[in-house]
Amino acid sequence: MTMHGAPVIFDLDGTLVDSLDDLATSLNVVLARLHCTQHPVEEVRTMIGGGARSLLERGLGPSNGHKITEAMELFRVEYGARLLNTSHLYPGMDSVLSSLHAEGRTWSIATNKPAEFTSRMIDGLQLHRLGLTSWASGDEVANKKPAPDVIRLAAERGGFTSTDAMAMTYVGDMPVDVACGRRFGCPTVGVTWGFDPNGTKQAGPSFVAHSAAELLGILRGRDEKEGLDKHQVGQEGGGSVQA
Repeated sequence: MTMHGAPVIFDLDGTLVDSLDDLATSLNVVLARLHCTQHPVEEVRTMIGGGARSLLERGLGPSNGHKITEAMELFRVEYGARLLNTSHLYPGMDSVLSSLHAEGRTWSIATNKPAEFTSRMIDGLQLHRLGLTSWASGDEVANKKPAPDVIRLAAERGGFTSTDAMAMTYVGDMPVDVACGRRFGCPTVGVTWGFDPNGTKQAGPSFVAHSAAELLGILRGRDEKEGLDKHQVGQEGGGSVQA
């Protein structure tokens, strides 16, 4: 298939995949093993963002910060054992991804999730069958989100580094995603079904999507605008457009 259309890069947890229950259960198992206070699922929701270490630091709390190394070792085992127990694509996201693929759109993943878990989740949910082009994780770059490194790595692996950043779109569910896309220099879509809908809206993304169908409409609209802009440049005979 000849690929066309501006690339779309997605966050993973809270954007494509509802992984809250598996993350919360794994965290609480670790906390119990370390004789620390466990947390309700909805409280864990507010702790997610920044990768596994950040989640564990927030779960442990300041008084148990000295246990972080042991907690990281335990979490790798416990979360690894239940990574896909209940985690699944959010309603309608399979249609969004398959539609983008059918339309020849390039889509990738840029996440703070450790690579070993990202790889297993991608394989377990069979995201390649939906057209996944490339992916990158926070532990593969020098700086995690909100630094733009992980988006840049996903773009490099996807082979679209020559694309103008303004033609790309980064989709996420947290303020850190909005900041990451902004630092990379691309428009952002904040989705409201993830881990921090209010914070994401307040972060000022370029667009807000309340459903998968609305997200697809925004992405299609972005692609149509990019096509129009290219046509106008061609008509005017000035400038160059990278794609």
